[in-house]
Amino acid sequence: MALIREVENPPSYRSRAVLHREGDSVVLEISSNDLSSFRAAINSYLRLLAATLSVLDETKSLLE
Repeated sequence: MALIREVENPPSYRSRAVLHREGDSVVLEISSNDLSSFRAAINSYLRLLAATLSVLDETKSLLE
């Protein structure tokens, strides 16, 4: 998954994330020392996830 590289090498030391599977779901846990870095981390990971899903949707539509 595209998020694995970002989770393994976070852009900042102020937050960290753990990515794991629970059955058919993928769980992203984000922790931070302060609210502003937590918010920045959430926004970054949500943007990456949205881009990943967009590429998957586009690829799926090309294969149909």
